[in-house]
Amino acid sequence: MNLERNRCYGLGSTGSEIWRRLEVPIHVSDLMTQLGSVYDAPSGQIESDLLRTLGEFAAEGLIEVLPANE
Repeated sequence: MNLERNRCYGLGSTGSEIWRRLEVPIHVSDLMTQLGSVYDAPSGQIESDLLRTLGEFAAEGLIEVLPANE
């Protein structure tokens, strides 16, 4: 829920799984590895879907994406 934008977000099972794993800071590569162990999909598909989802979260101000060295 984003109170500043007066929006409520609904996530499917995969989006919810990603959201739960973002509770603590995590490298995108580690998140891809974790999701790869859960979902039976090609790694390229997981990467594409994950990056799209993270991009949507970031565009809505729900997450902050930092360079790997921070």
